[in-house]
Amino acid sequence: MKAAINSSVASTPRHQPACWLIKLVVSAWLLVGTSAATANPDGTANGTVDAEAPQAGVYGVELGDFYYRDVRPVEGAKIRLSFVLHISVAKEHEPLMKQLLDSRLNRLRSAALIGVRLCLVRDFQEPELLMLRNRMEAQLRRIEPRLPECELLISDYAYMSE
Repeated sequence: MKAAINSSVASTPRHQPACWLIKLVVSAWLLVGTSAATANPDGTANGTVDAEAPQAGVYGVELGDFYYRDVRPVEGAKIRLSFVLHISVAKEHEPLMKQLLDSRLNRLRSAALIGVRLCLVRDFQEPELLMLRNRMEAQLRRIEPRLPECELLISDYAYMSE
């Protein structure tokens, strides 16, 4: 089912061309350290980023695949979104995050969809998807106040408007 949706979305001229870039950035953020510096033999840092070192102190988890279809009354626009939502927290909050995911995963996913519904059409077309992520995070915090300081990351983003 996912392959059929992605193939139809990718063939449209209105498809966001930056979805591969977002996927790359999210993958790099979860797998590679952004500020890891390698050291010279004498112990001083040379300022280069080590691409193979995982980011220390960050725990990331995937909240799942989201497919959203919305029919807006304005101009009869049909909006289709598909994306994968990731959440990253500090390593010291890993036990709390695992507990929340075990007990409230469906509730967190529902809160993320409510955040998507609250967005305007122009929010789906932003290159960084900042408003979309902010609204989803606000809904997650409203549903679950114990949620630790986190960052939402979106990958495999596809937007289509008919």
